[in-house]
Amino acid sequence: MSVGEDRLTEQWRGRAYAVWAVIGWCVVAAVAWWGLGKVASALIPLAMALFIVFLLRGPVAALEKRGVKRVAATALCFAAVLIVVGVVNAFIWPTVVGQAIALVKALPDAASKAYEWVRGIGLDRELYRLPEWKAIDWSDLLTRYAKYLPQAGAAGAGAAGQVVAAGSQVATVIFNVVMAFVIAFWGLKDLPAIRREVFALIGPRRRDEAEMVLGEVTGVLGGYLKGQVIVSALTGLLAAVGLAFIPGVRSYAVILGLMTMALNFIPYIGPAIGAAVTTVVAAFAGEHWWYAVIAFVALFAAQQVVDLFVTPRVMSEHVDLHPVLVLLSILVFGALFGAIGILVAIPTAAIAKGLFVHYYEKHTRTELATEDGALFRSAKPEDEGAAGACGPDAAAAGPRTGDEERDG
Repeated sequence: MSVGEDRLTEQWRGRAYAVWAVIGWCVVAAVAWWGLGKVASALIPLAMALFIVFLLRGPVAALEKRGVKRVAATALCFAAVLIVVGVVNAFIWPTVVGQAIALVKALPDAASKAYEWVRGIGLDRELYRLPEWKAIDWSDLLTRYAKYLPQAGAAGAGAAGQVVAAGSQVATVIFNVVMAFVIAFWGLKDLPAIRREVFALIGPRRRDEAEMVLGEVTGVLGGYLKGQVIVSALTGLLAAVGLAFIPGVRSYAVILGLMTMALNFIPYIGPAIGAAVTTVVAAFAGEHWWYAVIAFVALFAAQQVVDLFVTPRVMSEHVDLHPVLVLLSILVFGALFGAIGILVAIPTAAIAKGLFVHYYEKHTRTELATEDGALFRSAKPEDEGAAGACGPDAAAAGPRTGDEERDG
């Protein structure tokens, strides 16, 4: 066999290895996905614990730098969280429940107003006309539907079973929350040691690469979670304050503000849904139609104030995604994983983009991300310090011990 044939054989062998490697990774990913589906319910407390860890790792590290022992710093942060939860439970939650009940009670009147509005613009048809209640023969109605009473009893028994199932679900939620706080406490307390052991398993040769990947993941997740919580909370607060000045919807200002805050976690789509729901409530629950216009303006103003003056600061450049990538990731992850997919779409896409840019530039030696780019825009020089602050050394692991300095 000639040298040329040997070289051609080696090329085909390399391509075959690459193809089988891709197939192998696809099989591993499929098996991992199947396994995750089997233990998904058990991973809920872990996911909640990771959320808590990403929110509190910065304050814990800051307290530790001020000389507070890590156990005490973790305990102080958890105590602060529990105090906030207690205050919300004592002062805000009763108001939310009261406004929710009032909103439900107002629905029949709102439905009547909506129907009258439909009739007023000529959209009603004979099929959709409301019955004339005074003309109803109640005795004939009761006789006609008496035979359905046994089924009604069976339905009542089924409803009782559903109440029991709902109680079981509430107990499961409480258990998951308690377990999440326990896991988060121990994870935060031992985070530097866990990090050191993980890098020891990886080995010194791949430590730099692992630190880059970990820095990308923690930077994006930490920046996104903290920024989104702050932005959503401020948007909901401003919306509630604005709605409180509108006579038609002030009775529901708190619950509508909380709804706005929750929906704000879904970029672009969530705020639009919140504005639509609030506008409809203001239109039909209030006395005048122009309450809806004022409510829409209040929500729009709250969103614009936060987007212009708050979002650029708190989100920084860690989750810098082009709107096309944002919408595409929401659509794809929503179609694949439902509501959970919509929530995790943005940070997952940001992490994937960062890792793709890194490995593409590393293996092709071609600059892909630039400061004036669109889909692959790089961080500005002044943002690199902020990115480092969110990396594993500064925010995730806190101060490095003497052993870690020697290991590095």
